[in-house]
Amino acid sequence: MKILEAQSGQLTNYEVHKHLLKLTAPRKDGKKGPGNLNTVVRELAEYLEEAPSPLAVKPLPYNDETFSKIFSALREFKLTKTEILMIINLRPTNPEALAPVIEEFEERFNEEDGTQQKLIKLIIDVLGSPDTDAERQSMADSKDKALKNSQGAKVQELVDDDES
Repeated sequence: MKILEAQSGQLTNYEVHKHLLKLTAPRKDGKKGPGNLNTVVRELAEYLEEAPSPLAVKPLPYNDETFSKIFSALREFKLTKTEILMIINLRPTNPEALAPVIEEFEERFNEEDGTQQKLIKLIIDVLGSPDTDAERQSMADSKDKALKNSQGAKVQELVDDDES
């Protein structure tokens, strides 16, 4: 594999997730990839699907049309490509979540003239709003999974110490 153009574009988490799903599909030629490819793909897909990521919601709130809609809708706000990418990845739904994403947010978007709320409403209209109950459940599930993994690691350490 050759890199033709280094850093020629940025990808959203959705685009990376979509590509990972293609990688997990069986290859037509029957060949297998590198030995650890499946592990890396699985772990990255699991990471992208953890709450509070928009990709944790099923069915996925994004599709290919979503990006053209959000780019055209945000054009009037004169955001950079990186700022739009972060908005798509994080789906901020309040000024506190949006401020770290947009450089000089307070100066560029005045709270008094309503541009902050207009921007947030537009994001919610196009990207959807998070299902807080589903996010809480997903975060609780992630916490339980992490706790089980850490307990399993401690048991393995004890077993390894006993064998030494």
